Amino acid sequence: IFHPQTQHNIIHEEHCPEGNYAIIVCTVFSNTYTIVNIYGPNEDRPTFFHLIKERLDELPNENIIIGGDFNFVIDFKRDSNYCRQNNPRARDAFVQTIEEQGLIDVWREVNPGKQAYTWTKRNPHKFGRLDMFFISEHLLNYVASSAVRAGYRSDHSMISLHINTPQKKKGPGLWKFNESLLNDDSYDMLIEKLIVNIVTQYA
Repeated sequence: IFHPQTQHNIIHEEHCPEGNYAIIVCTVFSNTYTIVNIYGPNEDRPTFFHLIKERLDELPNENIIIGGDFNFVIDFKRDSNYCRQNNPRARDAFVQTIEEQGLIDVWREVNPGKQAYTWTKRNPHKFGRLDMFFISEHLLNYVASSAVRAGYRSDHSMISLHINTPQKKKGPGLWKFNESLLNDDSYDMLIEKLIVNIVTQYA
């Protein structure tokens, strides 16, 4: 994963016995990253992605990189020629996770109008972009390249992601509101009360 001259230290690592995911938390220079490798079950099993969400919640980190073979496509129309969505409940569970964690599909972000597929089947002819990287949105500033490349002795293509990790601690940045909080009734009540108090205080 790391260039030999890249300073890094592994803080935590784990994997599931079945081999469907591996997680490491590590420092690279002065920044901490959670890196997740996924081989999604080839069945509609949302509980697997609920587990990934639980692990990310228990290992809070603003720098997240998730990559692997998910066995579903995110964008049905642009990323496949399927007649129907495969593993839709698993896909929806993962989409909820990336929305809550503020993650983006980095290849799609870099190539908004392009089509490329990472898996093909000859008979019947079928293809889809099943292999993807998702990263914390602010890491997009450090992405040097994201590509789909030819595979070797596999029906999957290779995907690559090159990130130039910042070597200095970040200074003040752009704050972004987490919109999912608007679905939390207790949070809404707290904010409404706070607004009333501030208006009264500065009247």
